[in-house]
Amino acid sequence: MRNINTETQNSFVNIGRELSKKVTVYTNLDHDIVVTTSDKIKLVLIDTKDVFISRRIWVTPMSILLTLIVALITTEFKQNIFGISADNWEGIFILSSLICSIWLINSIYIANKNKNKGGIDEVVERLKLNIIDNSSNSISANIPLINNEILYIKRATYGTDINSIDLTEILNSRIVNNSLTIFVSNDLAGDPDFGNLKKMIIEYVYNGNDYHLIVEENQELSIPK
Repeated sequence: MRNINTETQNSFVNIGRELSKKVTVYTNLDHDIVVTTSDKIKLVLIDTKDVFISRRIWVTPMSILLTLIVALITTEFKQNIFGISADNWEGIFILSSLICSIWLINSIYIANKNKNKGGIDEVVERLKLNIIDNSSNSISANIPLINNEILYIKRATYGTDINSIDLTEILNSRIVNNSLTIFVSNDLAGDPDFGNLKKMIIEYVYNGNDYHLIVEENQELSIPK
C-alpha cells in the first residue's frame, strides 16, 4: 500500500511549474498617450467623414448618366411635349449627358485623390499634430512668443466639404504681435470650389489653450478675441 502511495506521489506533475519552464512571456508596454480637446477630435472626425463621402460622390452622376444614356438609346423622339420639339428634347438629353459626363469625371478625380486618406493611422497622426509638450515647455514648430502669450495656427482649411485647400502656413505668416486679422475670401489662395459658398475651419493655440473657429466666406476673421 505504501508503495502505491509513493508511486502516486512520484507520478504527480506540477503543471504550473512545467509550463513555466517552457513558456516565454513577451511584454510590450510602450504606449503613446495623446492629450487633446473634444473640439479637435470633432474637427478631425468631420474631416474624415467628408473624405469618406467624397469617395462615393461619383455614384450620383454615374446613375444619372446611365439613365440618360438608356433613355437616348430606347426613346424615339417624334412628338412635341410641353411645346418643345422632338429634336430639342433629343438635344437636351445629349447636353445633359455631356454635363453628367464632366460631373462624373470630376467626381472620380476627387474620389481617387482621397482614396488613401481617412485611415486610422492618419486620424491618430492628425490628433498628435502640433501637441504642446508641457514637460519640456516647448511647442512643435516655430511658434512666436511675446509677453508669454502664444498664438499659433495648428490647422486651417478653406473651401467646401468636397474641395478645400490648406491655409495653415499662409495664416501663420500673417500673424503680427500674436494677433491675426484677415478677410476670408478667394484672395487668400484661390477658389477651391467655384460657384459654391465656402468656409474657413481653423484650429489654433492661444496662451496654451486650444480653440477652433468656423468663418464663412466674405467674413472677417480676427483672433484672439
